[in-house]
Amino acid sequence: MLANIAETFDNLRRINMKINPKKCSFGVEEGKLLGYIVTSEGIQANPVKTKDIAEMQSPKTWGEMQSFAGKLAALNHFLSRSTENSLPFFETLKDITKENKYDYRWIEKAENAFQELKKMILDLSALATPLPKETLFVYLAPSKEAVSAILLVVRQGKQHLVHCVSKTLHDAERNYATLEKMALALQYASGRLMRYFEAHPITVITYQPIKQILNGASSAKDFGAGLVLISITKIEYTYALRLNFESTNNQAEYKALLAGLRIAKKIGVQSLYVNVDSKLVASQINGNYEAYKENMIRYLNKPKEYIGCFINFKIQNIPWNKNQKADVLSKLALVEFNHLTKEILVETLVVSSMDVKEINVVVDEEGEIWMTPIINCLERGIWPKDQNEACALQMKINQYVMEEGVLFKRSYLMPML
Repeated sequence: MLANIAETFDNLRRINMKINPKKCSFGVEEGKLLGYIVTSEGIQANPVKTKDIAEMQSPKTWGEMQSFAGKLAALNHFLSRSTENSLPFFETLKDITKENKYDYRWIEKAENAFQELKKMILDLSALATPLPKETLFVYLAPSKEAVSAILLVVRQGKQHLVHCVSKTLHDAERNYATLEKMALALQYASGRLMRYFEAHPITVITYQPIKQILNGASSAKDFGAGLVLISITKIEYTYALRLNFESTNNQAEYKALLAGLRIAKKIGVQSLYVNVDSKLVASQINGNYEAYKENMIRYLNKPKEYIGCFINFKIQNIPWNKNQKADVLSKLALVEFNHLTKEILVETLVVSSMDVKEINVVVDEEGEIWMTPIINCLERGIWPKDQNEACALQMKINQYVMEEGVLFKRSYLMPML
């Protein structure tokens, strides 16, 4: 301890900083620091603050609710699922500002949550201080509107709390699958608790295959993808695809979809109904989600070129556990197939589908169609004789271009259609 004190004073002298002796304590076993009680065994909640909340009456005004929220925020590190348990309080504050604070109303749901919280406050665990290089364990808890993570250390067969974090989900995140929410919870915890993640081995305790999501989030080679084509007579055609080029997880999902669309087109499928376990892919294809990054816009538009080849097309998201057959095929694509008794067609893609230029559908129709005036204008400079038709064509002619005898429509910041 003396060596640590000496080093501290050396650092203070070096930067020419003075300290107030009245606020310094040396050689004590515990003391108050930044509103918490710090001991040799860990950090405890300030008993004064816990007592204030335990004896507090239900906040019936906007000001009382603000005071309660401030006191509760100081104890979030000690409370598991603090955000989820506080959602009823947030609901009472919705659309309430200083200007309309008299419209504040305390609701029954908030009262029930308030009483449960007061019971938890009286039995808070101290936060343990991890030893150097000590293995820590993370439990993830997703819910409909929040995600939480609990960091623990195990000593002599007993679990000791190290830290709790939680986060409210915004509208898009609430639509995530459970597996995606757990990955989000881990990502959030690793950011908030970076000092622990960088200094200690971390073990994540979960029943979900979260490692698959995390591994696929970074760019890597040798991705596997599985396709199962089922005919109307229930005949199955199984494909395992090995992607020998760098991809992120989302890009691999799109490439698997592109491969399936290409195969379906080649074998003459006219009606195609697609099930994917990627909510992002299904939602972007259906127009529910937007793609903002340039590379994802390209990936979104490429399948749309193939979709036009089918008379009927539908895509929907299904849970991961209902797509296990394709998942198994994706894993088989990366191993040897000599031991398999059933024939599985394996195709290795050596070039990204995004780099292949292909015209999927060129339809030659007899007689004049809606494209005829546009083609005549672009190729021959011939305008319609009718003045109204000529004016209408003049307004939209710049949206089109002819490439090798094929009419394309220009699109802002996107490929030509």
